[in-house]
Amino acid sequence: MEELQLKNATQKRLVSAADDPAAHSKIMDIRTQATVNKQFEDNAALAKNRLVMTDNALSELYDIFTRAKEIAIGQSSEASANADSRLGVAQEVSALYKQLVGVANRRIGEQYLFSGFKTLTAPYTADGGYMGDRGEIPVEIQKDVYISANVPGPMVFETKRYLPGDQARSPAAVDKTEGPGSSEGKAPRIERQMARPVETANVFHELDGLRVGLLTNDTSTIRDSLDKLDEMIKNIITLRSKVSSRVAGIDNALGQTSKIDQANAELLSQLEDADYVELWSNLAREESVMRSSLQAAQKLIQPTLLDFLR
Repeated sequence: MEELQLKNATQKRLVSAADDPAAHSKIMDIRTQATVNKQFEDNAALAKNRLVMTDNALSELYDIFTRAKEIAIGQSSEASANADSRLGVAQEVSALYKQLVGVANRRIGEQYLFSGFKTLTAPYTADGGYMGDRGEIPVEIQKDVYISANVPGPMVFETKRYLPGDQARSPAAVDKTEGPGSSEGKAPRIERQMARPVETANVFHELDGLRVGLLTNDTSTIRDSLDKLDEMIKNIITLRSKVSSRVAGIDNALGQTSKIDQANAELLSQLEDADYVELWSNLAREESVMRSSLQAAQKLIQPTLLDFLR
């Protein structure tokens, strides 16, 4: 009766490990896995938050470069603009430059998005100098499954130009053709296919160059900025695709972890929770046995006055 009442109070079939050692061992494994999965979920949520903030920053950069290109197109011809109009538009480009610096130094909490491993260091100075590093922060979202939770500043604010014949051997093109699952026995990708850029453009310098071209009424400089602005916009689009794919991977991992947790919860309930029908049936049976025993003992042991006198 005491054991059954304890199970009824705790609503558990297994009160101690001695009740079913094998089941208790399985329960401990499930609880350990649930704790580990909870940490993976926290890691994934943190990485997703950083990537979403990064995507928002990239969206702002896309708007900045698109607007700068519109200005360059409008002010590159003598037919549609003059020195006075270019002088006035240069003020807008200055505002775009300040906005660019603000986005480059975007933070989430106390950590900067684009400074690589140096998350507590402002990545960019006012003149476009990079103070961070090229580190990509790996976050474990499942057992032995890592994903980069950041995009280093040089990947965003530096664009590389390749010769037409080397476009197919650029890092982006090689990543698309080979991917992470290249077969064994092949030569390292960098030695075998990677091409070197002929020019690396800093977006800060290019935007500032557009501003100077507008101030000095230099249409040649304004026209030259168009191709580089195109490369900047293409680079932002590519990066947003990469960030979106990482977020999709995190969502997929979270979905798989949720399914595992749900299956483990059902198994844990089957192993640990009490069967109320069986429990109350046993309680009623034991109570009947106890009452019968008490009644039988009461009839067998009935002291009388003669018993005491004897």
